[in-house]
Amino acid sequence: MKFCNIKKYELDVLDGSPPCQGFSSVGKRDVIDERNNLFMQYIRLIKGLAPKVFIMENVSGMVRGKMKGRFIEIIKELKKLNYNVKCKLMNAMYYEVPQARQRLIFIGVRKDLKKEPVFPAPNNKVISVKKAFENIQNKTYYKTERDYTELYSYLRPGKSIIQSVPKNIIAKFAPRFLNNPKLITAGFGSRLKLNSPAYTITKTNTMSSTRFVHPIEDRILTIEELKRLSTFPNNFKLTGGFLIQWGGIGNCVPPKFMFHISKTVKEKILQKVQ
Repeated sequence: MKFCNIKKYELDVLDGSPPCQGFSSVGKRDVIDERNNLFMQYIRLIKGLAPKVFIMENVSGMVRGKMKGRFIEIIKELKKLNYNVKCKLMNAMYYEVPQARQRLIFIGVRKDLKKEPVFPAPNNKVISVKKAFENIQNKTYYKTERDYTELYSYLRPGKSIIQSVPKNIIAKFAPRFLNNPKLITAGFGSRLKLNSPAYTITKTNTMSSTRFVHPIEDRILTIEELKRLSTFPNNFKLTGGFLIQWGGIGNCVPPKFMFHISKTVKEKILQKVQ
């Protein structure tokens, strides 16, 4: 607060995303994962800063299955604060993001402002992969240690490895898919549909997983294509190696998605405060 030259109650918006890996359907979903408790640090920041509005984002897995109890706990803790709090499950594909990406968005408005949380209205005109990839230049291709072109060649748009590829080819290139239903249901090893939004981009530790195969070409996506699917500007610079950059995109809140949320907070709440 000293560094930013602000005092308690002065901050307009506190926006944050407590670590979500413990809740994610792609991870182990361990209820006692220590990272699941880090939302309490976010609550500590809310108490200390007392912003007019706070926005908190997390994965949809927080409200599914065994994690529901933690979700209820988080809601209760947030509502103990001096804020009107609402939570909504939103899909970024309805907010100008060419990617089906469901996220929980919590919005809290300090009670003395006498306003209720407001969420942006969805737009049903979704953006396709084809539209997102228009006029991409300077593609940076990633080469795996092994050539997976043969495996990719069997993939059909919108279909997974198990649905498209002969078992002898799977055994040759990606045997772990044969006995791991979780990988299948998570969408791993699927070719994107050209005329639909992309699947949810997630962090990955290896490119041999064949996740996110190009809708036409027999290859994985480039960083430039991943940036388009997450609405990063063409000139936005990512640092680190290919997997580090992919991970940053996989962990992000898409800029266009956040734009619509913050624009609504500004126009429907902050600008109407007396």
